[in-house]
Amino acid sequence: RGTQLERGSAFGVVRQLFESALIRADEQTRKSLLRGAAGQAAALLMPETRTSAVELDASLATMHGLFWLTANLCELKPVALVVDDLHWCDVSSLRWLAYLTTRLEGLPVLLLSALRTGEPCADERLLDQLVTDPTVAVLRLAPLSVDGSAQLLRALIPGEVELGFVTACHDLTGGNPLLLRELAGV
Repeated sequence: RGTQLERGSAFGVVRQLFESALIRADEQTRKSLLRGAAGQAAALLMPETRTSAVELDASLATMHGLFWLTANLCELKPVALVVDDLHWCDVSSLRWLAYLTTRLEGLPVLLLSALRTGEPCADERLLDQLVTDPTVAVLRLAPLSVDGSAQLLRALIPGEVELGFVTACHDLTGGNPLLLRELAGV
């Protein structure tokens, strides 16, 4: 998940996607995952081999290595890469996601991301490239109905939630679930 705090950290989201899988893998599996061109991603993802993030940030070899790491993971089982708050993603991770998007054909990979429109992004051009790629399906969620807002508020607030309160909250937030959660203090 992209965060405001990590926006300036090179490959922050990419590290979240892969580091724990590599660290938890037994040595034989890790070697298999990092074989071939995927080994170029080891310096980024394996703490004992890490080098300067500035050096890695501009490296096409690192991007290519991350692609092959993804392909190698796909040999074990289908892969789902899920990135929330894409609008807060660091530039290096956005660049890699754009790189990956154009190379997914034939791989059992689902790349699922969510973003909030209207939020500042580290690189609008890369974000636009991601959401306008012809292979990308963009789903725009409608706001919650009054009934949907009522269900969410009743799940968040203990006790009875009256219809007048629900209507006022719905009107204030336009049915935006994030704003309803904030309003409910959760």
